[in-house]
Amino acid sequence: MTNRTPDPGAEPEWAAFVAIDWGDRKNFWKLAVAGCEQRELGEVASTPEAVDAWASGLALRFGGRPIAVILEQS
Repeated sequence: MTNRTPDPGAEPEWAAFVAIDWGDRKNFWKLAVAGCEQRELGEVASTPEAVDAWASGLALRFGGRPIAVILEQS
């Protein structure tokens, strides 16, 4: 058996992809789970606590696996 170390420049195996549209009061998001055609939509309040709870929930849901995030920029 050969032990291989991951290539640090390799593309990770994404668990999910999420796009976030930041707003003053609410942030809207769209989530695509890798390998699944169905999409999820939702919103989260624009407070650090709400965003932290939402992101922590994603980390828990996907077992800490990498999630690609796309953010709206002004």
